[in-house]
Amino acid sequence: MRPNLQKTLVSAAVGLALGLTGLNAHAAEWTWKVQSLWQPGTTNQKAFERFAANIYAMTDGRLEIKTLPVHSVVKHSETLEAVGAGILDGHHSGGAYFAGKEAGLQICTELNGAFENTYQAQLWFEYGGGTELCREAYAKFGTYYVGPVWFGQESMPFNKPLHSIDDFKAKGIKMRSPEGMGAAIWRRIGAGVVTLPGSEVFTALERGVIDGTDWGTLSMNQELGYHKIAPYPLYPGFHSA
Repeated sequence: MRPNLQKTLVSAAVGLALGLTGLNAHAAEWTWKVQSLWQPGTTNQKAFERFAANIYAMTDGRLEIKTLPVHSVVKHSETLEAVGAGILDGHHSGGAYFAGKEAGLQICTELNGAFENTYQAQLWFEYGGGTELCREAYAKFGTYYVGPVWFGQESMPFNKPLHSIDDFKAKGIKMRSPEGMGAAIWRRIGAGVVTLPGSEVFTALERGVIDGTDWGTLSMNQELGYHKIAPYPLYPGFHSA
């Protein structure tokens, strides 16, 4: 949210689904442009669209959220500044993508190896000071952190089998990963790190630019066809509860 305009910044994952009621046909009092991290037609983008439809219904049509897919207005790595500058009214993304600008934003998406499940993570946000810390970090960019929304544990598909940590260095693995703690861990175990949006991962795998990707859950990766060219998944991700 940009504090002076009371607008929304959504961060972390996706997946809110509330009961729909009848939609009001009159013009909305507020229309917000919110860009997501997700490709058009994917499950995560559809869930985001459902969330926006629920908000529209629950506000009796007063608030309309335009659910813009990744790269609709700016690059996936530019949405935070775009919200602060008023180019967008919000973004639905993850703090890890902006950890290079503010390291503290990493914990607003995922704290690698910190939690055994999403319940522990949510408890930390609600009762352990996590939400307050994230709002302080996002405020530096003129935005307001609403809170995290969780999905399942992530998997990491590769185009060759890996049997040990040593294989990352021995086989010269090039790994797609957002910056932040995750990228630091990949580099530490010997992998090369390439930063790409999810929309470019399939082509990068197909052309051999990368050997694997740290992107989403098994179902998310299946939906995007990664299993066809990277049939060796590692599961679960070390960074997702």
